Amino acid sequence: MHIGHIQLSPAPWGRCIISEPARSTEVLMVLDKPNAPDAGGARLTALSVEAVVLLLKRSGSRQASVDTVRADLAAGAPQNADATINLIAYGAWLVRDLAHREGGHAG
Repeated sequence: MHIGHIQLSPAPWGRCIISEPARSTEVLMVLDKPNAPDAGGARLTALSVEAVVLLLKRSGSRQASVDTVRADLAAGAPQNADATINLIAYGAWLVRDLAHREGGHAG
């Protein structure tokens, strides 16, 4: 549950201040009922390419684009049978791919 916008106070101990009530208009991800078709939210295990890009950009990615996700899928990134993407499996694939490119010892 989101209560409001949180700001750090100028005090040296960094006290948090809730400044205003929340007015969330974003789509909620449903994690506790992954099989509920009427849950009203997206599932992290079945997202469109566009939804994956949006989530990655909102989490700070500068390279996320429809083209890069599609290139990853062409390079072997996991995809569900219905052409959706499991964000958790895709994230794990990205980490493994990065480790291989950097000479790491990932699985």
